[in-house]
Amino acid sequence: MNKLLVIFLLLPFVLNAEEEALPRTRVVATYIKQADNTHKREVKIRKSGSVCTPQKADATLRQRLVNTAASQWEAFGFQIYDVSSRLPSFFPGGNTFHIVPPRKNPTFIGVQERMLRLGTKEDERVTDDYIGSYWATTPQGEFFTNRQNQIWAVASNAGWVDAWSAAFISWVMCEAGLTQEQFKRSSLHWEYVDHAITQSGQQNAIYKAVDYRDAGVPQPGDLICADRKKEETYTHLKDRELGTQRPMHCDLVVQRDWAHNRVFAIGGNVGDSVTLTAARITKTGGKFHLERTPYRPWFVVLKLQTSGTAKLENAPLKIWQ
Repeated sequence: MNKLLVIFLLLPFVLNAEEEALPRTRVVATYIKQADNTHKREVKIRKSGSVCTPQKADATLRQRLVNTAASQWEAFGFQIYDVSSRLPSFFPGGNTFHIVPPRKNPTFIGVQERMLRLGTKEDERVTDDYIGSYWATTPQGEFFTNRQNQIWAVASNAGWVDAWSAAFISWVMCEAGLTQEQFKRSSLHWEYVDHAITQSGQQNAIYKAVDYRDAGVPQPGDLICADRKKEETYTHLKDRELGTQRPMHCDLVVQRDWAHNRVFAIGGNVGDSVTLTAARITKTGGKFHLERTPYRPWFVVLKLQTSGTAKLENAPLKIWQ
């Protein structure tokens, strides 16, 4: 009886220790059936702001970034989106090349144009604590989770009303050990893009903003960013006016495919999931660079200013096993 009592008293401490080891438990996600047979669905942030352990921005940073992003791609079911080609023969999983082993990633055709493999979507309850944790690393996190809770109060099966792609990138940077001073975590892509632009000339800058035409082939750990304003879309980095609000989207490069002139990058809130995007590399005037398409009008690459190498295959993914 005494042994059972000791175990019972210690159990909360054991559970708390286990919870702290899981970054996504910075939030509490609940889905409760109520007396009237409706459901109460909500996410509450337990910890926000400086919630990650700083790590050195050394030669291991690239692989840390890849591993962190890849862990979420795995958690959301390996969704894949193709912006690299207009030809079905270039689809990942097709006859030309494969992003992942064919036995793990059969070609998925006929459901949605360029969505090669479908994953877990944001309106599914199993993603609540993941997406809530992304918000928790941004200064605006509680505002957006509270607003989502209001949506769920009237529509418990709804997806997230606010785009969480910048929060996802912020979470990746936080988890990989970068501080808010090194990378400006935000709910808006343009804020951390502007931060990288202003930091580019400094000696200790983690990211340097480079026009997509001058950036060469992006490396794992780099961020590739596209403008999302339909009217007067940015065509170059020089078009950016610092401090002005602008809809953008950025993905973290996780692998280069030299044989097929592709880069693969992971981003959040792409097709309502964490998604790996295939982008084409082209050549203009003797320079290799990202190819702009209507699906992704790239305009800037945030180049990671550290040494080291990284590969998606080196990430601890079940799909590679």
